[in-house]
Amino acid sequence: MKLDVSDIKKNTVLEIEGQLFKVVDFSFMQMQQRQGSYTFKLKNLITGNVQNMTFKSGTMIEKGDVVTQNAVYLYNA
Repeated sequence: MKLDVSDIKKNTVLEIEGQLFKVVDFSFMQMQQRQGSYTFKLKNLITGNVQNMTFKSGTMIEKGDVVTQNAVYLYNA
């Protein structure tokens, strides 16, 4: 499922270049007579690295296909 960059919120998981990233923070910047740009602070879910990526307004990004479940670890002492 593709998302427009303006629809992306915090904690959204995105798939970029075959890797999964979680949105930590984002900001929007509009310059006079220029197209706006979104800057995302993304955490790689595999390596844990945090990096910044900038996308122009109107760009479509693939949403990551991730399922989360709550789990409880039980064991005998």
